[in-house]
Amino acid sequence: MGVSIAPGGDGGPASSVPEMMGLREFDAFLLVVDDVPWGGAFNPALATLDLTDVDRIEILRGAAPVLYGATSFIGVIHVIHRAPTRRNRRYGSPAGASAPTRVGNLPLPSAGAWHQSISAGYDSLGYRDDRTNLDRGHLLYRGASTAGEKPLSARLRRVPSRPGPGFAPSARRDVAHHAGPDRREPPSQRLPQNEERYHLVLGHSRAALGGDWATTLAFTRVNRDNTKGFLRPDPDFDTPPGVSNADGFRQSQDETDIYFDTHLTQHPGKNVSLVFGLDELYGDGSMDSDNFEYHVNLDGSGAPDSHSIQIDERPHLEEHAQLRRPVRQAIWTPAPRWRLELGARLNMTHERREGEVRDGDNGTGASAPTTDTRSITRGGGSVGVSFRAWQKDVNSLWLFTDYRNTFKPAAIDFGPEAEGTSSSRRMRRPSKGASRA
Repeated sequence: MGVSIAPGGDGGPASSVPEMMGLREFDAFLLVVDDVPWGGAFNPALATLDLTDVDRIEILRGAAPVLYGATSFIGVIHVIHRAPTRRNRRYGSPAGASAPTRVGNLPLPSAGAWHQSISAGYDSLGYRDDRTNLDRGHLLYRGASTAGEKPLSARLRRVPSRPGPGFAPSARRDVAHHAGPDRREPPSQRLPQNEERYHLVLGHSRAALGGDWATTLAFTRVNRDNTKGFLRPDPDFDTPPGVSNADGFRQSQDETDIYFDTHLTQHPGKNVSLVFGLDELYGDGSMDSDNFEYHVNLDGSGAPDSHSIQIDERPHLEEHAQLRRPVRQAIWTPAPRWRLELGARLNMTHERREGEVRDGDNGTGASAPTTDTRSITRGGGSVGVSFRAWQKDVNSLWLFTDYRNTFKPAAIDFGPEAEGTSSSRRMRRPSKGASRA
């Protein structure tokens, strides 16, 4: 598929950073789950993605639809779950096994035309690295009703019964991740990261104006706590006991996303599809951090409890982002082997960031609050051609070429800094380019 995914990353052992078209960046792709951006206005939330009851996963590259791909640089990963059904699908593992336990599409009693089901999953995995493991749980409720030509669906998704990427409660000491520029990584490393995600989706579709009109409204709330630390650059990491050689932080984050999408799909010809729509994404995030310095032995031993260390500063950061994007897209398939796509999107974004550093335990580190706002209106779009060069049974080879003019607002990773001025922002400029198979 041209996609490489390795486990691990800044999100802990339950996370990953996919590589597409030779680029591996945590914010360069767009993750979509059942038509909703998974991560909202911030970063793709792979750590809380569960594959229980997945119907299929679509990898959109090249001439990807502008409906999704205009705000991603390298492609779209779209995870689609099965609709509610009366079928009972169960997945499980023997007692004591390390394999994930799954219960998928377990039907619940119907209420008239309302059909509903529930899916659940639990993972408890260990790794070769000392004191590295994760516990993760998911619960997914689905309901759908069809009354005439007005299907209505609702989904309450992803309620981790245990934190997302994290560690067992028996892990007491907050030893963080240690990695210097010389790539030394002691065998004992831990990233205590706990995440809870609540996700509610309402959808409605009906026949209208000679086509299909679909509307989606999604609400997401994320609570995240993590503790991390990093060895200082060479030669400052090799110090005697009692002399600090690492910097760390204990952090809490809160994110709220609201996503709204409505679009009309028309078919003026047998092989032509036209899409007109509007989507809006609102994100509100905040971060509070306790920053400290400490000493740890190079083999990872001797790290103190983060709650026993003097706090040097307490950064606070807030990010508010609003994205509104009218969309137009046309798809023409003149023959089964050919597919032409043309799409345009108008991106209207508004961001506001507020930050300050508050006093630490020693009374130092405070700074005046800073604020930065930015509004950008910019068009974008793509045009592409795909050709099926070979097919045998279910296997096929497609060649494609496309041109994309894309825009993606700057990503924020909620690190331990709290600057609110534009000079501190890692802004990514719009990109232009062509891609070929």
